[in-house]
Amino acid sequence: MKYVFDTGPFVSLFTNFYPSTFVTLWKNFDTLIAQGKIASTREAFREIEDQDDELRKWARSHKAVFTTPGAKEGKFVARIYSLAPSRRITGAARRRRCALPARRRLFST
Repeated sequence: MKYVFDTGPFVSLFTNFYPSTFVTLWKNFDTLIAQGKIASTREAFREIEDQDDELRKWARSHKAVFTTPGAKEGKFVARIYSLAPSRRITGAARRRRCALPARRRLFST
């Protein structure tokens, strides 16, 4: 199984689970990374660049975790957003003017 992280879980890890205190958690997390079971995207990396120094340093030293989604992933995400529940959620969010990202090309084809 592969785990895909957005920015939030990384921020939470570095805010609440200090490596010096949660040694086993970080050892296991590093093992998952080494096995290629933790992934994220370049967009998350860009958001992390604006975060805490420790998180930013960690992300820079683990840049392989932050990949560029390919066409297959793009089609999958497009399918998710085409489903009715997703359209209702994103439509309601737009009406509330919350911080949804502007439509832009996220995936290379």
